[in-house]
Parts: sequence; structure tokens; C-alpha cells
Amino acid sequence: GLFGSLVGVIFIFPAAVAIRSGEVRSLSSVIREQRDYGRVVLFQTLFSGFENVYKRLTIADRKPDILTIGSSRIHQFRSGFFKPGVDFYNGAFAASGFEDYKSLIQGFSPDYKPKILIVSLDYLNFDTDRRWNMKIFAPYDDRTALGNIARGDWRKIYYYPFLHKIKWSSIVDLFRSHGATPTYIGLRANIEKGGFRNDGSYRWALRLDDRDDWEASRRNIDNVVESIAPGKNGWEFGNSISEESIVALKEFLSQAQSDHIFVIGLLTPFSHRIHEKLQTLHDSRQDTMEKLPLRIRQVFSAYNFDFYDFSDPVAFGSSDAEMMDEVHPSEKATLRLFMQMAEHSPVLAPYVDVSYLKNKLNSTASSLEVFGNQL
Repeated sequence: GLFGSLVGVIFIFPAAVAIRSGEVRSLSSVIREQRDYGRVVLFQTLFSGFENVYKRLTIADRKPDILTIGSSRIHQFRSGFFKPGVDFYNGAFAASGFEDYKSLIQGFSPDYKPKILIVSLDYLNFDTDRRWNMKIFAPYDDRTALGNIARGDWRKIYYYPFLHKIKWSSIVDLFRSHGATPTYIGLRANIEKGGFRNDGSYRWALRLDDRDDWEASRRNIDNVVESIAPGKNGWEFGNSISEESIVALKEFLSQAQSDHIFVIGLLTPFSHRIHEKLQTLHDSRQDTMEKLPLRIRQVFSAYNFDFYDFSDPVAFGSSDAEMMDEVHPSEKATLRLFMQMAEHSPVLAPYVDVSYLKNKLNSTASSLEVFGNQL
């Protein structure tokens, strides 16, 4: 009857959207398409948070010679930074926290070890009170979008538009476009026109394309700066450097050394204005910020690995205008710090054409993107 037909439509519509968008595609098929099809493919689902398993499976499949791991703060390293033919993959989200870094490389197949591992050393890793957040940041998550939809996530398609997280026009467009370039897999990728690229880097579509979102990120920097004060907020720096974290870092580096993996560590940038405000604290948290790079450098030097302190974007020729928010450098800022790495690292230098990158950087008008959606 009519009632049965209406009920059927309520369920059929989300199913059609999920199938059309690729929301329920298997990870293996996504990984294969990004690897083999010779075109830009962006992937991100709305109903699952399995970035961790997606990145780990891709690393196992690709076996890149040069690999980045860490949090989203290292997500803007691109394959275009390297010479043609260099096998690079951005594995941000595959592991987070030094214990997780170690377990990741221990889990590599016997026939695979990257030649170079570029790792982010997030400040929270060194905070005694908060480093546990990093240790469990990226648990291995093998849920599927299909399973989540079956458990009730299909209802989001109906109520998300009213929360302005999905535009109805975006859902309708799914049934209009076909064979478009780039290819988008997953409902969020289709709606926002962003997600994880073939090289593992991330296109933060809202921040790049939505002026309101960009302006909100500037206000957030203002709020963080205003909140930092003696006896109050010290942002991501604690009163001391966690000795447990130093031990975990040494164990990770020791494992990498025994596996003949060269590690390049970096303290990633955060807002210059926040950096300046922290220097006015004159307390143990400012002391932690100033001593941490020296302590990390000592650890890396003991293993003959490279370490770079890029915490202040101004120090490597960037600025807050090239920061996506208070803690995420843009692709352009990341390229600037990467060129400094390549100029100073005898191990990294053979894989990089710095002159080409300088020309590319100087010819790019955008303050955020350089390579965009190039393969």
C-alpha cells in the first residue's frame, strides 16, 4: 500500500545515496583505484572514521620508499615535493604517539622497510598529563561504512541538512555528475570536494573553499592567543617534559635504526602569534617550549637522525597567513619547511629538486596551495 511505499522510499533513498557516492565501497577497491587508475581520486566517507586502517592498508599495499607518519599536522606533505619517480606516501593517521610509531614499523611485512620515515613530534606527546591522548589517538579501526549505515547512520542523510553539514543540493548533484574529474569516493568527499588524495595528503576543502570557515579559523587563533596567560592556559605545553615520552621516543628510534630506516623528525608549526604570546608567560610552560627542541635534538643526534624545529612559521619564511588554523600548516607552509629539510639533509637531498620547488613556490599566487589536486 501507500504506507509501505513511503517506508520503502525512506530506506531506499539513503541506500541509493550511499551507493552512488561510494560511501560503501570497500577500502581495497579505493586503494586500488587511487594506485592504478592514473587520475586524481579523493576519498573520505561521512559515516565511518576508519582513516587509520585505510592508511595502514595503503602503506602495506604501496610499500613506499619515503613515508610520513603522525597526526593531521603533517598531512600536507605531497608527492610533488619529490623528484619524478620517487615512491612517496603520506601516512598521516596511520600512527600517532611514539609507542604507536614503534608498533607500526614492527608490523611492516618482512620484505618492506621504508628508506626514510618523516615523523611529526606533536607537543602533546611530551606533556606528562596529556600524552595519553596521543597514545590512543589512532586506534586500529576496522569498522566499515556499510556496517555503520546499517546500525542507523543512514538517518544522518535526513537530519544533517538541517544542521548545515550537508546541503541538499550536494546530494542531488550526486545523481547528476558522472565521470567528473577529480573522482570523489565517499559521501563527504563528494559533498565537500575534498578528502585524501592518491598520495595520502589531505585536501581540507572547507578551509580552502569556504570563506566563512576560513574566517572562523582566524577568530579561533585570536581566542587562543587571548586565553594564554600566566597561571592560566599554556596551550599545548605542560610544566615539564615527560620523561616517559623521551623513553618511548628512544625506543622508537632504536627500532628504526635496527631496521635501517632513516628517521627525520620535526616539531610542526603553530601560529606565530601563539608562539609570541607563549614567550610572555615567564613560567615553566614557556621554559618547556624553549627546552623541548634542545632535548629532542639530543635524542635524535644519539641515533644520527635528523631533527628540525619548525614550531614558529616565521623562522622558515612562512606566516600565519599560510597556516590553515592555529596548528595545521598549509601545503605552501609545508613546502617551505620541506625545502629547508632537503637543503640540510644529505639523506633526503638526492630525492628532491630544490630549484624546481623554489620556482614552483614563487610562481604560486595562493597562500595555501601549491600543487593542488595534481597527482
